Amino acid sequence: MNLEDLKKELPFKWRVQSANQWGAQCVAYIDARDVQDRLDEVCGPENWQCKYSEHKGNLFCSIGVYRGGEHDEWVWKEDCGTESNVEKQKGEASDAFKRSAVMWGVGRFLYSMKIIKLDVIKDDKGKFQPAENGKRIYTDKINQLCTAKLKGVTPPASQPQPKKKTTLIVNSKEFFNGIQKKASYEKMKEHYFITEEVMSEYLSALNCDATESDLY
Repeated sequence: MNLEDLKKELPFKWRVQSANQWGAQCVAYIDARDVQDRLDEVCGPENWQCKYSEHKGNLFCSIGVYRGGEHDEWVWKEDCGTESNVEKQKGEASDAFKRSAVMWGVGRFLYSMKIIKLDVIKDDKGKFQPAENGKRIYTDKINQLCTAKLKGVTPPASQPQPKKKTTLIVNSKEFFNGIQKKASYEKMKEHYFITEEVMSEYLSALNCDATESDLY
């Protein structure tokens, strides 16, 4: 086994570390399962193990790697974890495991990555949340934006949703009244469904030809 391979970069994601009026600070992270896969790949599933212990109220994880051949011994490295905001005990165990793996080099590349800053807005509870174009964003979009910023490319802008047409215009009088009130034929086409008969009457009055795109 080549323990240097433990240091190779792994697929990573982004999470919000903190958010305030100046922006949301996002950091890269890896899952504990990714760490397990890397240890399996480099060391072999049978050549590593972990165990937990508590010291002065702190949960420590120790990862042991077996050195075979003339050495015939287990080498151990450990570190402690901190509780997470969700499922505190599980989060603390996972954090301790990943920190212990860093002692072996797994995920160490994350510490050289820069923090990515995103825009924020306030939610209904007054808390700052990551946002884009004034709208709150969630995990997938956070990953997309942070990855783009890390690579120095401009992320694709979110496309505005088309306005939903809710009213069917069925007679020419109703349509012409709408034109007069809104003072814009384009506005009428944007907000309303218009029947072919009504559109034909209107276009005939204007002495022009109807097209399929005009009718819907």
